Amino acid sequence: MKCFNQIYSFVLLCLFCLFQNGCQNTRSKQFATLEKPIPDVIDYNFHVKPILSDRCFTCHGPDENTREAGLRFDTKEGIFAALGKDKDHYAVIAKDIENSTLIHRIFSEDPDDIMPPPESNLSLEEHEKEILKKWIAQGAEWKQHWSFLPIEKELLPSVENTAWTTNEIDQFILAKLEKQGLKPSKK
Repeated sequence: MKCFNQIYSFVLLCLFCLFQNGCQNTRSKQFATLEKPIPDVIDYNFHVKPILSDRCFTCHGPDENTREAGLRFDTKEGIFAALGKDKDHYAVIAKDIENSTLIHRIFSEDPDDIMPPPESNLSLEEHEKEILKKWIAQGAEWKQHWSFLPIEKELLPSVENTAWTTNEIDQFILAKLEKQGLKPSKK
């Protein structure tokens, strides 16, 4: 019986420790999301589109059967279109945070105005709201999906030891080595 009590106590202690670590990790994650850095330059495809597609496309995306308020966030025309019966307001106005309806709706605390609406079970984290706000402040540049953008040939870096390179990839490698003060091994 004494052995059983010791094992039981050990198991309880292990469970307690696991529970404590789990709670600490949860708290850390909560604070970490508030402290996520906002990039200096906001890129539509990299920063904005993932937020819109995850949180907004359900009601404001490509499916016209589920689209709400005539608002689309999946096209450039839709993001910058005039809204309302009188076409007197816009979801996004480049460089104009004060008059961009999107900003008012995502920062609202009124359950009738806030986006995404509470009944959608979706929400934006504070850093996501700040990314959208900064994107608009920086000019709300909309970009096509990267796969539709023309390929731009990278300029070859200049190198000192041109005799070592035999192809374009070698030039990139050698430029990096020379920048770090290193020399390539002999071929």
